[in-house]
Amino acid sequence: MIIFFFFLPIKDIIGKEWNITKEGKGPCPNLTVWVPKKTGFTEFVKVNQKSEVEGGFSIAIFCHALHLLPYNVQPIFRAFVNSTGGRNGTYDDLVKHIEGKSCEAVAGDVTVRANRAQYVDFTSAYLSSEVYMLVRASHEWNQTLWTFLKPFTPRLWIAIVGVCIYIGLAVAILEYRVSNPKFLAPIPQRAVMVIWFPISTFFFHEGTYLF
Repeated sequence: MIIFFFFLPIKDIIGKEWNITKEGKGPCPNLTVWVPKKTGFTEFVKVNQKSEVEGGFSIAIFCHALHLLPYNVQPIFRAFVNSTGGRNGTYDDLVKHIEGKSCEAVAGDVTVRANRAQYVDFTSAYLSSEVYMLVRASHEWNQTLWTFLKPFTPRLWIAIVGVCIYIGLAVAILEYRVSNPKFLAPIPQRAVMVIWFPISTFFFHEGTYLF
């Protein structure tokens, strides 16, 4: 999923057709919308030096949702700032600021959390919290009997086979010293057991039962 951020001023988002006549009477003709002041990622929310809300992706989504309502709602955007123009608190303080109030809301990149849900009601999230990666697409290739060899290079496969044989020989020597009766088998069968033991241990977890 690729998200394209766009930046639009409030006047362009609301537009001239905002106060169109709709059927139905809403509970809040005028809605006070508090907006957090951000120091980074202003593509989501943009508040200028004069503590005026200019726009952003989150504000555009909020205004579009209001347009879809069956009644008119006139938003009044206000920045959540203190007397000096700085942030008036954390996101938790912003949520608690509208606790129990009617015709007030928050528009911005506020994460839905359990503790915040105790004070206010959240709408559905408009962005997924998952992480995505954009990579170059690979060409399709036909699977064959030797497809399982492709994840590793030839040198790595040689190293794996060599390690398996080395481990098998080490275990065989130890078993031979304690006179394991299974090592009285013919030499070809012993060689098969030596090679198969580390492979079965790595992939099937049953190597300890072969000797």
